[in-house]
Amino acid sequence: MIPSTFIKKTKRLEIRFYRPSDYELWKQTKENTPKPRNRWDVNPDPNFKATKSNFLKTLREEKIQRKAERYFFIAIDKKSKKIVGHAIVYDIRRSIFQSGGVGYGIYNHSWGQGYGRELVLAVLDIGFTKLKLHRIEAAIEKGNRRSIGLAKSVGMVREGLRRGFVFFENQWKDLLIFSMLSEDRGIVYPSLKKKP
Repeated sequence: MIPSTFIKKTKRLEIRFYRPSDYELWKQTKENTPKPRNRWDVNPDPNFKATKSNFLKTLREEKIQRKAERYFFIAIDKKSKKIVGHAIVYDIRRSIFQSGGVGYGIYNHSWGQGYGRELVLAVLDIGFTKLKLHRIEAAIEKGNRRSIGLAKSVGMVREGLRRGFVFFENQWKDLLIFSMLSEDRGIVYPSLKKKP
């Protein structure tokens, strides 16, 4: 389990959980999220209020989620000190599986600058080295070309189509599955190594 103080730093990003001291950063992000530019873009709730009590509620909910092995990360540009995106590691299955899913989003004011690739590579590293997962997959709608391109750019492999995989927007959706194994990143756990 990742400690709440966990931080992953890349060339331009600091990737971590929200902290109690992040209220102003969180509020600024909530109040200044750009309007969506496509149907997969971040779509903020217009009725949501960025109050201190809602921030503290968010912290409590994320702490509960981490106990259930669902990890939400923010990506902060180290230079501007602004949140440019987020990622989540979720649906972790232990036992004989040691697998999980990854989701990601970059705010559209930061598109086209390579933040997505930098963020996803870092979160895959967290999944394989800190969470000790063997397999991580991304489930993506067929028309979401940006997300598909990002998955391919970090080395995830397209496996196929899962029919009726999730229910949202009032219907069952087919999703493309992209995956990566720990071995693809050169990480082989002792239990997976061949015996001499």
